[in-house]
Amino acid sequence: MALVHQSPKLQLLGSLLSRVTPAFCTRGMAAPTSRKPSTRGGKRGETEDSPRMQAVLAMLSKPDLKKFPLSRKDRQREEEFSVNEHSRHMTWWNDMSVKFRLQKEALAALPSHLRAMAEQPDMSHPPTNRKVLLDTPPEVYRDK
Repeated sequence: MALVHQSPKLQLLGSLLSRVTPAFCTRGMAAPTSRKPSTRGGKRGETEDSPRMQAVLAMLSKPDLKKFPLSRKDRQREEEFSVNEHSRHMTWWNDMSVKFRLQKEALAALPSHLRAMAEQPDMSHPPTNRKVLLDTPPEVYRDK
């Protein structure tokens, strides 16, 4: 078995996270009803108030970003950008709501036997020769 070198911060983080009490970390887990006492040495059940847990929480928390004062021109540009983004979003939202409304109307206009078939979800597999658009070009096009 090969040993993997970990930084001291990662070692501290791993040791502290392995000692977290169920009351502190219950996301997606049921609280244990009964627990056997630990046969391993060391402290169990670190709480949020302990200095070691405070260090871990400080490492995991979002860093405080400094806010720089903006000039009047920059504030105006920021406001214009916000208004434009909101306008674009509302245009998209209205477009999608019209399309969904028209889709429902088209389904309602179909005869009942065709409407039942049209309302069934299409669970068939996509064609195997379908192009998949990626953020990066294929490797054959990259500079080597």
